[in-house]
Amino acid sequence: MGEGRTLLRGGNFDALRLSAASAVIFGHSFLFFEPSDHLSEFAGTLSICAVEIFFIISGYLVTQSFDRSRGWLRFVLARSMRIFPGLIACVLVSAVVLGPAFTKLALSEYFANSTVLYFVVYNSFLDVQSFPFLPEVTFYPGDLGPVINGSLWSLPFEYACYGIVLIFGVLRRLNGWTASILIAITSASLSFHILDNYTWTLSYFAAGMGMYFLRKQRPVRGWPACVAGLAVVIGHYYGLLPYAFFPIFGAYFIIYVALDAPFNFKNATRFGDLSYGIYLYGWPALEIAIYILGGEPRWWQIFTLALPMAAILAWLSWHAVERPTLRWKNVQLIGLQQRAGVAATLCFAATATVFFLPKIFAVGSLLPAVLAVIGAGILAKVYRMAQSSSAPRVKMTFQGADTVLE
Repeated sequence: MGEGRTLLRGGNFDALRLSAASAVIFGHSFLFFEPSDHLSEFAGTLSICAVEIFFIISGYLVTQSFDRSRGWLRFVLARSMRIFPGLIACVLVSAVVLGPAFTKLALSEYFANSTVLYFVVYNSFLDVQSFPFLPEVTFYPGDLGPVINGSLWSLPFEYACYGIVLIFGVLRRLNGWTASILIAITSASLSFHILDNYTWTLSYFAAGMGMYFLRKQRPVRGWPACVAGLAVVIGHYYGLLPYAFFPIFGAYFIIYVALDAPFNFKNATRFGDLSYGIYLYGWPALEIAIYILGGEPRWWQIFTLALPMAAILAWLSWHAVERPTLRWKNVQLIGLQQRAGVAATLCFAATATVFFLPKIFAVGSLLPAVLAVIGAGILAKVYRMAQSSSAPRVKMTFQGADTVLE
């Protein structure tokens, strides 16, 4: 979804993210009219796995981004420029284009309604739950018909994960120790159902972080990765694997496919980095497709029409909004205009954090980060004590050249 990147980055990250974004649209195609059966259950599971893949990849790449950044300010700027411009453009398109086209109100009544302004402001600042609707806008007569963009729910949690990396980095604790403790904390939370809404996505992000530090030591091996991937698939459908292991095994497999697999999809960014845009516009594209098809269309009709529509909107988003704004993350800050733009971006990010997402950041970023830092410190100290106690002690005697090892 929102991790930093360039089009020259190697590996299969882009192909995986494109596949995941398409899988989300595929899964959502069954939400509207299809009865519950094995295919719809598979589609739902696939869309959930796609979101989890996004968080694994994001955990790896965002950790890499800070590790290679020139300081925390550059990191915040890069993360903000990656997630906010595309989101704001999508929210504005929904409010200014889709809303007027599908509302039952006259245009003057529609734009005079305060809900339009609240929708734009709250969703642009990542508070996607307070105002998910536009006045009298319904794409089809169903429970999900008035929901303008149901895919945005994951973005606040993604942004909270960025906060964890920032905290670790500022405290100089962005390492394998803290990543391991964070994985342990989220695994325990999943096992005992503590703060599931916050730790579900964080567990996959943490697993991606852990894989970054693991792979700095050695490449991911093929046969263990395939076994891990197979274990996750079997665990999903037969319940033979505790859910707390899914993020760890899944991350091992996904990072293997992304970086160490014997194949490489080189043309995934031929038309630009479209995965974030496809994710953003996938839900509105589905609802427009349902409106165009009329009646109660089948899932394949909805998907066939919605996917290319979302891809076109994503292409426009990338070339008109995302790519131009991403250049700001590397500005030299030597001119007044550049400094003002950077300051505005940082103020926007701070406003979202403090005023619109305080609970998500407190529970989803600050609490797990503090626990991980404390736990990693304790673990590192115990490890050093164990190492020092197991090492041979050297006792020098000055009655000659003898050295006694105890």
